[in-house]
Amino acid sequence: MKRIMATADAQILRRWRSAVQGLGSAVVAAPLQELERMLAGTAAGLCLVDVLLAENDRPGALLRLLSDHPETRFIFLSDRPDASEGWRLIKAGARGYCNRYIAPALLRKVVEVVEAGEIWVGRRLLTQLMAQIPAPEPSPPPPSTEVPADPLVALTPRERQIAALVADGASNKLIAQRLEITERTVKAHLSAIFRKTETRDRLGLALLYRDAAKIHSLP
Repeated sequence: MKRIMATADAQILRRWRSAVQGLGSAVVAAPLQELERMLAGTAAGLCLVDVLLAENDRPGALLRLLSDHPETRFIFLSDRPDASEGWRLIKAGARGYCNRYIAPALLRKVVEVVEAGEIWVGRRLLTQLMAQIPAPEPSPPPPSTEVPADPLVALTPRERQIAALVADGASNKLIAQRLEITERTVKAHLSAIFRKTETRDRLGLALLYRDAAKIHSLP
């Protein structure tokens, strides 16, 4: 998978390069016009974009990138991560949104998660995003219909606990500490939860849990 890193900051570029080292080759594009030209001439599987490249048109230019190149998995890295901006980009198709100063080891994990088909927003931002997303307005069902089935019905009690903690923004490490299990066990449970609920990532699970909670009075 071809990777492109787009930033005009040499120090940031060194951090990103150290993160993707060993994950295959990556090319660099800056300014934003160069990135657009490069994407027009090649099929990039993954693209890390410093949002400062679009400082004069933010997030408009970033939204256009997503619209013009839907086949590319974009990870946007912000100097000042903002829940509203992050939510707009994720809704438009971004696969990741995080701090541009993220530690290289964590950025490597972000890349691996996104290339595995999931979305990365980070625990703190996930909590902010959940607060930004408007809750669906409950509407009374017609007299002849039943209450919608609980989408979490297939989960075990332990899996429900973990789903609730994910919806609350807890990391795997925090979940493991609270439930007194290993992080490896948490990951195994999450794999089962994603499969049973037909969700792909933590954000999708958090949204599903919140909607189910409104209808079925979950804790």
